[in-house]
Amino acid sequence: FIDLPALSISQPQKDPYFAYAGRLSPEKGVDTLVKATTGLDNIKLLIAGEGPAKQDLETLAYNNKQVEFLGRLGANEIQTLLKNCLFGVLPSQWYENSPFSILEAFALGKPVVAAIHGTAIGGGCELALGCHYRIGDASARFGQPEIKLGLLPGAGGTQRLPRLIGIGPALEIILSGAYLDAEQGKALGFFDEIVDGDLTQEAL
Repeated sequence: FIDLPALSISQPQKDPYFAYAGRLSPEKGVDTLVKATTGLDNIKLLIAGEGPAKQDLETLAYNNKQVEFLGRLGANEIQTLLKNCLFGVLPSQWYENSPFSILEAFALGKPVVAAIHGTAIGGGCELALGCHYRIGDASARFGQPEIKLGLLPGAGGTQRLPRLIGIGPALEIILSGAYLDAEQGKALGFFDEIVDGDLTQEAL
């Protein structure tokens, strides 16, 4: 984890790159990230980590000179990687609520963008609320259904949602458990953009 007392924020180096650091397994969605770099000529993707999907990912990126695999890095090396990148990317296709990588990105002063395809409810909504920007496609929707279980949203949901869209709309969402679609979310200010093309590409 990030040692906050020892932390110093650095500016990206002259050769710009964005980074992924984590396990290389199918549910992490790194293949989507590699595909999204196609056509990016002025910025590299650096991938740190090992896992069962590494060989398939290397094959996928074989002709893509913008992708570089760094293998397993130590804690200090990962911190340096993230400090010097333009931004970090977490393309996970799994249900991960507030992964430490996002918290570390915040600590390092890096922008965090939530690219939302499908439903972001409960913890997924709270994770998206913690990001700097949220973009979605036409299928995107969000909500806080915890009230239907007799609970209130956790992980900052009751704090960040009112700050983002206003107290009135936030209370209605929290107390009703209703889901809102992409256009409703854009109108309220939950989504910064709704895109028609490749969601990951647009997020980058």
